[in-house]
Amino acid sequence: MAQNLVELLVPDLPGLTIANATYIGHASARGTFSNGNSCGLPLDSGVILASGPVENAVGPNDDSGFWPPFDSNLYPTPGDADLDALIGAAETLDASVLEFDVSSPTPFLLRVKYLYASEEYPEFIGSFNDPMAIFVNGAMVNAALVPGTSDLVAVHTINGGCVSDFYANATPSTNPEYYVDNHDPSYSALPPYQANDDMFTAQYDGMTILLRAEIPIPANQTTHIKIAIADYGGTYGDRSHDSAVFVGSWSPNECQ
Repeated sequence: MAQNLVELLVPDLPGLTIANATYIGHASARGTFSNGNSCGLPLDSGVILASGPVENAVGPNDDSGFWPPFDSNLYPTPGDADLDALIGAAETLDASVLEFDVSSPTPFLLRVKYLYASEEYPEFIGSFNDPMAIFVNGAMVNAALVPGTSDLVAVHTINGGCVSDFYANATPSTNPEYYVDNHDPSYSALPPYQANDDMFTAQYDGMTILLRAEIPIPANQTTHIKIAIADYGGTYGDRSHDSAVFVGSWSPNECQ
């Protein structure tokens, strides 16, 4: 299954090889999607990894904090040590991790299209922060960053603020130019970033715009890529209000 997922994301170039494809996480937390454009997504097809069942992505957005009943025999699943190190705080939970090696006889630039979505929007943008990353050759390099910054992509780094959050506080926006509200039924982002209706036929309360990670693939060397997302553990071991990363299928204009 992991090999099939990776083959959707990596170009079919002469001599290119994919090796050591692995998936770590619950089986329900990874999958593929199609016809995304018809749901309003800027990606039509690709791979989805989530900190809960990927079926939770199915819209409409009719619940401010949707999550299904958890089977104690299945959840919580472990977090990821590289994500733990990245956020430098509480341990993560329910990690969904896709890893693989890429090698090519000729160099090229792999451009990964992705968007981050979360049920934590907008009421938990100042507290719980489910992290995601695209690690390259180890935990020291994260290619998934807020454009023009060194910040990881999460609810606290890209959002439209909140009129009144879970704690009844107003929270200012952060990098709202990269945020798309999806009309939380109970909470509202700050004007002018709030949506009056669902923008996407998805359950997540907010998403980023389409983002890109650029990964140089040198000739005749192995590049290890790791795409990971998880729940932020926090003091109470938060595993509700899941988040997801949608990664687009490779297309010819995504490498050079």
